[in-house]
Amino acid sequence: MRNNTIEIGCIPTARENFLPHITSAFEKEDSSTFHYIYHNAISNQICLEVQNGNFDLGVCSKTDNYSDLNFIPLYVENTVFTASKLASKLELPQSTRTIYLVYSTKHQLSQPAQQLIDFIAN
Repeated sequence: MRNNTIEIGCIPTARENFLPHITSAFEKEDSSTFHYIYHNAISNQICLEVQNGNFDLGVCSKTDNYSDLNFIPLYVENTVFTASKLASKLELPQSTRTIYLVYSTKHQLSQPAQQLIDFIAN
């Protein structure tokens, strides 16, 4: 891991809609220059990679199989099915899910990753 680099596993919607805002606000609070490496994945894979120490942080849905990970609620995401021809044939309710910042206390976090967690949690 390079200095000032944070590896983040994230669901694609978080990478597009949430992470640019939070990383921009984080960098305004801190004078250091940070580098982010984003890995698009599904929630289960993100949690597994965080648990194994391959990602510093994850942004995903909470997964019950990972009780050793810490989950901090970030935002609520609305999900809508939009395939118009199929949607007209089905009754699909709009759903919401809470998106979390996930990290492991088993692995030593880089200083930038810990700073980002502290920024988000406070």
